[in-house]
Amino acid sequence: MANEGEQSKVAEREEESRKVNVLVAVDESECSTYALHWALDNLRHCFSVSPLTIFTAQPAADYNYLYGVANPELIDSVREWQQKAVSEMFAKAKEICARRGVGSGVAYRCLLLLHLQHRLR
Repeated sequence: MANEGEQSKVAEREEESRKVNVLVAVDESECSTYALHWALDNLRHCFSVSPLTIFTAQPAADYNYLYGVANPELIDSVREWQQKAVSEMFAKAKEICARRGVGSGVAYRCLLLLHLQHRLR
């Protein structure tokens, strides 16, 4: 009995070690499109165990210089444009995935990058 339990634990560890998380970063470039195609063609076996994550990062706009100068509608317009750009990138990625037969099990993530200022001493 103890032997069967040990074998079960070994099998579980082997299964865990086979899980590979695949993340493809996309932007508006052809290079990221190629990377997504490559991942879909060459890492398809990984998607049955763990989801494919499609990721994009957008810089956080610094609106400080606009306050007092620009009206709120302009600031809202810039924010809407950023959201639209991310939606279009994800729509393109979803279309590519669907054409390759990978429709479900895909997670889409967007990170809003904050401007970090480093002080030199």
